[in-house]
Amino acid sequence: MPFYVLLTLSLYLLSGCASHTPSITQYSLSPSYSKPQISDSKTHKSIKLITTEALSSLNTKAIRYTLPNLESGTYLYARWSDTPAMMLNRLLASSLENERIFPIIITSHSSTQSDWVLESELLTYEHRFIENRSSQAVIDIVGRLIDIKSKQPIAAKRFTITVDAPSEDIRGGINAFQHASEELTRQQIQWLKSVVFH
Repeated sequence: MPFYVLLTLSLYLLSGCASHTPSITQYSLSPSYSKPQISDSKTHKSIKLITTEALSSLNTKAIRYTLPNLESGTYLYARWSDTPAMMLNRLLASSLENERIFPIIITSHSSTQSDWVLESELLTYEHRFIENRSSQAVIDIVGRLIDIKSKQPIAAKRFTITVDAPSEDIRGGINAFQHASEELTRQQIQWLKSVVFH
């Protein structure tokens, strides 16, 4: 029997076939800080993080998976504490505060004006199963840095992150998501540094 058929059956059994209904478990992403390396040439620019746009299928708290036959779905008894876009926004904001690249970091909920705006578009955030009985957390997101005064783009970059899951279950997927999200934030920080300190 193909691996993805077995996997589909397993997901089905875990998602409602039992005689009792399991409780829903919520998962969240936690920031992981390293000691900041502060540059002497800190920019005077302020930055505002606009709420990340996402496809409608990602604009929920559901945890998505894709099987090797490209069938996709969501875990019934596991969900995120917030939408992936909001969690990624908070991770980036926390890391920027820790790195102290910008003197002022403004969130999208604030009416305060900024010099630059970072827009992001989340394209993929899923637990992807592969034919060889392994799986990965996959993140695909585009970032665009815009100058408010000129209304012109300063820089843009697409980030595609894949991290292998340590086990073929929801816990393994969450572990991979945590590491993938940390790697995404690290790459976003490096990208912003390259723009600021070029």
